Formats: sequence, structure tokens, C-alpha cells
Amino acid sequence: MSGRRRIIDDEQYAHFVTFSADRRRWLLDYDRGKRIVLGGLNLVLERTAGRCVGFALMPDHVQAILWRPVVGRLRHFVHASERLSGLELGR
Repeated sequence: MSGRRRIIDDEQYAHFVTFSADRRRWLLDYDRGKRIVLGGLNLVLERTAGRCVGFALMPDHVQAILWRPVVGRLRHFVHASERLSGLELGR
């Protein structure tokens, strides 16, 4: 699998997004990790008026379908979500 991210954000539609844990560690196998990741995602969605249509939590990654009202900013959204979760999981 390539380390490159492919972000297509030129129209206003729902996006399928995958967040992976650092080095594919099973951080989401525990309730604390799940709460941290979902809390960070929810916080960023609230701040940006976004919506989560659905999500699936796996032990080493999260898959979500997200809708955002602004085009061209998905990269910033993904970065903010990962940063918030990573800061909390690192404690």
C-alpha cells in the first residue's frame, strides 16, 4: 500500500475517509482509544459544521463517510482530526 494520500475535494458531496493508527497499532481495541478518536472527530465536525453519515471502528483504523459544507478544505479537516486524536492517545 502506498503512503500517499489521495484527496478529491472539488465538489460538495460526502467523502469516504480512512484514519489509520500510527504504525497500524491496535489502539482502537480499547474503549479509551475509541472515545478519544470519536470525540476528536466530533469536535472538528462541530467546529466546521460537518456531518458524519456513518463510521466503522476497527482495531487499527477508522472508516467514515463525512459531509462538509465547504469544498477544498478536506485535507485540513483530516489533519485536525488526526492531530486531536494523536495528542490525546499519546498521553
